Amino acid sequence: MKNERIYGYVRVSSQSQNEDRQMRALLEFGVEEDKIICDKKSGKDLDRDGYLFLKHHILGHQRVGSSKPK
Repeated sequence: MKNERIYGYVRVSSQSQNEDRQMRALLEFGVEEDKIICDKKSGKDLDRDGYLFLKHHILGHQRVGSSKPK
């Protein structure tokens, strides 16, 4: 699909952790570097700048997350 946009999301829990492995995996998958959003913040809640950017600006009003088949 020509108009398809693929975004990647990387999260590590602290500034001292390294996100390189996750970044490499997304780049190898074909995600462009400028389309990879990175948060260095705990995963205890969803109050993370990168996550909120993806949710509000990229996905708009679409549901974020996954659903299990019933």
